[in-house]
Amino acid sequence: MTVATTVAKVLAPKPPRTAAGGVVAPVRTASVCTPEPEVVLTAVAEQEVPVVIEKPEPKFQLLDSETFALTCEKALEAAREHLALPQSPTERMLDRRRTKELVARIKGGTWLPCNWATVLYEGVKYRMNGQHSSRAMLEAADYLPEVVGIHLDHYSVPDRESMALLFRQFDMRQSGRSTADVSGAYQGLVRELEGLSRSKCQKAIEGIAWFQRVVAKEYTPPNDGIYEMFFHPVYYPFLRWFDKFINSKTVELVFDGVVGAMRSTFIVSESGAQEFWPHVAKQDLHDDGDPRMALGKELLAILDSKKTDHPMKVTPSEYYCKCIKAWNAFRFGERVSNLKVVPKKGWPEVAD
Repeated sequence: MTVATTVAKVLAPKPPRTAAGGVVAPVRTASVCTPEPEVVLTAVAEQEVPVVIEKPEPKFQLLDSETFALTCEKALEAAREHLALPQSPTERMLDRRRTKELVARIKGGTWLPCNWATVLYEGVKYRMNGQHSSRAMLEAADYLPEVVGIHLDHYSVPDRESMALLFRQFDMRQSGRSTADVSGAYQGLVRELEGLSRSKCQKAIEGIAWFQRVVAKEYTPPNDGIYEMFFHPVYYPFLRWFDKFINSKTVELVFDGVVGAMRSTFIVSESGAQEFWPHVAKQDLHDDGDPRMALGKELLAILDSKKTDHPMKVTPSEYYCKCIKAWNAFRFGERVSNLKVVPKKGWPEVAD
């Protein structure tokens, strides 16, 4: 790959240098009310003691590390060359769904530089990773950007134990992007939501997305795409309100169906929702027939049952219908004796 431009080099660490001499104590003057002369404390030098750090024996050796900025044509050559290498015994099995997802990234214009690795083991150069990304590049060749970045590391290992250990360093589970990470990233880009709890806002967005997709039948981005909803100001009043009264003692209110019901009631009457839901959360009313008390007790009973050997199985749709049944009774000034629902009969109308 002659057009490749190497932009990264492996540099050998330089030995640390320490300052010569010691630490000089400050000069202090002590005065006493006696005929004795003034006493001056002189500087005292302390010699530095060098700290010896024992470096661990490397389990594998990095032989070369390069980053290339390639034209499409050269990038495809590199992909073919990488894919043609012998597969490492540690490499994951080919997953067509993974390849399809990477192809979608290329066609969607969100392709990032590849990070590939090879290893020299028993005299043979193996491919450690990159079979999915190289295949995706070849399958979506016409959609690749004009400049394709590829970073390539080449290692050597003395034995199979070291090869297995090297494999474990790639894409470690602890380093994976969780949904909380993705949600927090989107929320962090919105100044209007500064100071709001990221965990609460994630629950709120997920509940809103469920409501829009399942109940309202509105288009909702799939998977992590729902967190793009953080960029829509229409949700900000709800998120700020949700952040105020939800806490560690109101876990029963963060299920998708419940949050979805909160959103639907907030839409029809913001003031009504503010009067209804905080009492459901606090359970601070003295009338058990009040719909807010009835719903609060029902949700707590479901939550408590999950800690037993016979948990109550409640779907998001059932949560939603129970909440709306209680809301409608509250808006009509009615009492409730039970919150049994049958979601299959259709979604209940939300009283305004």
